[in-house]
Amino acid sequence: GEKSGLMPSSSWKLKNVHDQWYTGDSLSVCIGQGYLTTTPLQIAAMYMVFANHGTYFQPHIIKNDDIKGVKVDINDKNMKVIRKALWQVVNTRRGTAHKSRMTTEQWEMAGKTGTAQVVKQHLETLKKVADTPRRFRDHAWFAAFAPFTNPEIAIAVLIEHGGHGGSTAAPIARQAVEFYLNKLES
Repeated sequence: GEKSGLMPSSSWKLKNVHDQWYTGDSLSVCIGQGYLTTTPLQIAAMYMVFANHGTYFQPHIIKNDDIKGVKVDINDKNMKVIRKALWQVVNTRRGTAHKSRMTTEQWEMAGKTGTAQVVKQHLETLKKVADTPRRFRDHAWFAAFAPFTNPEIAIAVLIEHGGHGGSTAAPIARQAVEFYLNKLES
């Protein structure tokens, strides 16, 4: 079975860490850090909700049009902001996954890069990823859905000790999405 993730709360922290919940805990969790834990499949499922404007579908590998969706309570205004931001990450020059954008508008991808810190490094010891021993390199994440206007696929790629999401995980996601969309068209 699938491992469960953890969405920490003040009661969870008090019970398990024996400490109160601070504003900083909320800030860490909202950017995917702190005590939050998740699997790549759970991240892909979350991006499926973004792709479907707030409707969750059970993740599946084999195409099945009979699966019924469940509406998630997300404000429409917030959903538009999230979708626009995810589109910008991939499709604008300043986006962290810009180099992995699709070149055809009908296949535009929307997503978010991530870098999960493995060890804390002091500023004076920061090095290039290639100079850091592999076991100390950050994990590289990228989660996305495509095509943006009529989504068919949601994906999450995690490369352990891969460095940065935009340079390591996003190109792999792009290849997988292109493979899927090419098969869909043929």
